[in-house]
This record gives sequence, structure tokens and C-alpha cells, in this order.
Amino acid sequence: EDSREDSMDDTTRSLVKAIAEKFKLALELGDVTAAKPQVIKIKFVTAGMEGVQQTFADTLADTSLIWNLVPVGRATGYRWGKDINAGKNLEERNQIISKLGHVYVTVGGGAGVSR
Repeated sequence: EDSREDSMDDTTRSLVKAIAEKFKLALELGDVTAAKPQVIKIKFVTAGMEGVQQTFADTLADTSLIWNLVPVGRATGYRWGKDINAGKNLEERNQIISKLGHVYVTVGGGAGVSR
């Protein structure tokens, strides 16, 4: 087991993996109810943190779908996704993330995660 996930309990780890697996399945199936096949355009954005976000990226396991936003000069070390520099520090990175998404899913974390 990856020691970077040690702070995450088994229930949270299972939940994050299940969410990623459901997204992965939905993307593989596409919109089966549509009259015409439709391409689903989606990106998953992480803040490049260990634990929940890294577990999600590792479970989704598709570099083309994952953008890991990190401050300039930092890298995630994730096996999956593309690291993208966003802001000069964590505060600027968080401001950028808040302007990107249409839907945000959070699992775990304290008050900072909810902002």
C-alpha cells in the first residue's frame, strides 16, 4: 500500500475509488440513450494533493482526462494526469481552480476544502 494514503481511512479510500470507477465506466459507455452518439468532453481537475486526489487519479488511470493544477515550480509525482502550473502559490492556485469547474466533488478535508 502506498504510504501517502495512510492518513485516509478505508471507508474514504473505498468511496473515492468507487466514484472514480463510476466515472470511468460512464465515460467508456458514453451516452447510450442519445439518438446520435455523442462525444463526452470532460476533464477532472485536482489540486495535486496526496490522499483523496491522488487515489482518484490512480483509480481513473487516464492521463488524457486529468489535469493536476499546481503552483509554479511544483510537481505532483502522480502516475496519471498532466501537471499544469497555476498560480505562484497555493492561494492563487485555489483561486484559479474555483473559476474552472462546472461541478465540484469534494471528499474529506477541513474548512479549506469547502472554500
